[in-house]
Amino acid sequence: MAADGALSGLVTSTTSLSAVNERLIEVDRCKTRLLRMRKSILTGSRLLVEEAKRGGFRGKWALLTATYRNEIEWQPKHVAALMNCVGSFLRRRGVRPRFVWCLELTRALKPHYHVLVWLPLGMTLPKPDKRGWWAWGSTRIEWARKAVGYLAKYASKATPETIKAIPKGARTHGVGGLGSESKRELRWWKSPERVRAFFGVAADIRKVVGGHVDACNGSFLRSPWHVHIGDRGRIYVWSDES
Repeated sequence: MAADGALSGLVTSTTSLSAVNERLIEVDRCKTRLLRMRKSILTGSRLLVEEAKRGGFRGKWALLTATYRNEIEWQPKHVAALMNCVGSFLRRRGVRPRFVWCLELTRALKPHYHVLVWLPLGMTLPKPDKRGWWAWGSTRIEWARKAVGYLAKYASKATPETIKAIPKGARTHGVGGLGSESKRELRWWKSPERVRAFFGVAADIRKVVGGHVDACNGSFLRSPWHVHIGDRGRIYVWSDES
């Protein structure tokens, strides 16, 4: 189960399971994570492209692919180190880092990364493996004519099964360089449908304990969802509105 909002603002309940047994729904955590990843990647990349157009920034998008050598195992610090180096390279040249990245698994279930980086006209990005930014394998850089479409392709290839195979502790994606208004819009789109409908399009929605709040005016919407952790870490939810 990955109902919109079922994992947002959950309320821990001490209610007897026998009292709500008929309303219990087991949450498919992999499917929920997959939907969250797709929404973040598609919306984040779209907002970055729109920001560049509105600002009149003349540039293009570089698609960077970073893969591992066979003998190297994935570590959570690797992608962070890569993006820190890319960001430092751009900031030293007076360019605001704008990027979106996603993790993908090979057929052998080995992780690799796809990164979209915005570059102004006339600037190129050095190969990270040659610079020592990616010391764990090789990299490839190509120009992406349709920035959103490239990452949409990789996001659409992911399935709950591949999400389940992702190493424990690995982030599936990241978005960097958005302005404050775009960050607000991204949070809005990532919120459950019922929450968006309640607060309206101008809200700055934040998830808090027990529900959601609009940071613009402090209004609060209580979550109808309750959670119970079952055997082997299984998550079950039920709703007051059921």
